[in-house]
Amino acid sequence: MYGGNVGADWKSGVWNKWCATTRVTIISSREDEQACRDNGGTIEESKTKAQVKADEATEATASGSESAKWVWCATPEDWGEREASSCRAAVGESYRTSDEALEAHKLLFKTASSSSSTGETIKYSSGFKYVGGVSNGLRHGQGTLTLANGAKYVGNWKNGDRHGQGSGTLLDGSKYVGEFKDNLFHGHGISMWSTGGKYIGNYKDGKFDGRGTLFRTGGTMYVGEFRNDKPNGQGTYIFSNGAKYIGELIESVRHGQGKHIFQDGSKYVGEFKDDKPWNGAEYNNSGKVIGTYAEGVVTLTVEQNIKLLIAARKLMDPIIYELRQQKVKGEDTEKLKDLIELKIEINAKVEELQQR
Repeated sequence: MYGGNVGADWKSGVWNKWCATTRVTIISSREDEQACRDNGGTIEESKTKAQVKADEATEATASGSESAKWVWCATPEDWGEREASSCRAAVGESYRTSDEALEAHKLLFKTASSSSSTGETIKYSSGFKYVGGVSNGLRHGQGTLTLANGAKYVGNWKNGDRHGQGSGTLLDGSKYVGEFKDNLFHGHGISMWSTGGKYIGNYKDGKFDGRGTLFRTGGTMYVGEFRNDKPNGQGTYIFSNGAKYIGELIESVRHGQGKHIFQDGSKYVGEFKDDKPWNGAEYNNSGKVIGTYAEGVVTLTVEQNIKLLIAARKLMDPIIYELRQQKVKGEDTEKLKDLIELKIEINAKVEELQQR
């Protein structure tokens, strides 16, 4: 059974109840009310009273109580809101307010550090090591952070975050050199991956964004505009087989006006849609039109049709010859018959096109 109706008219939908754990949440239904009780919370008529109860629960947690789930936690490495169990696992201490936790973190941070001409040297319980500038208990200014696995960042810091010019090297040899903002690649930078790929250009919030050049492992290169980590806008693809695309792209896909030059020098010029030729013309390597596209449907010139039919006929000739040399039976006999009939049709079509 649910408890008494404390300050709420459930039928009219007016909620005046608040649930207090280590946080304050509004109660919007009977289910919310029951969930609050099930989680050990208290129900109050006003948000102010609920906040008092939440503060008491937080303070009890700082004293070692297990009742509250979220706490303000301070460790030598960092500080902030954590689950109580996570804070204990990190050998942290719980505090009632964020300011208290920050001050405790600064004290722990200083305790774990030593000073030298190069700045503070801090060794963390996680195996990390930092040598460099410190301000208000946070990495600040020039400094080097080395992770337990050997990965390293060398560069500028601001209030504990990588910020400004710096370089990061991973255990596998991958490397980034360039600008950071709030711990993310931001501004101009160069990424070099252990697989052989490379990016030179602009970043925004950790992603390729703006002008850049991307070298892929397989030999393909893209030069142009990026957005949200993908080629987007005007750009040029140079493929490993020598083919090239120059034009518009949307999320790595050819879309809009462009030109695709094939390995043999032939090309398509016109509009692309969803990576396919849409409205345009195809030219051979002498610059002569061999086909046109209208809304994705290709129409070949007479000359090109003849060329393709003759090429198909040449492919059929050795197969027909081979079958004739054998003592064919059953399915092979039918196959030979079908090929001969198809060749006759092709010859007739070629003659028809040549008379136009």
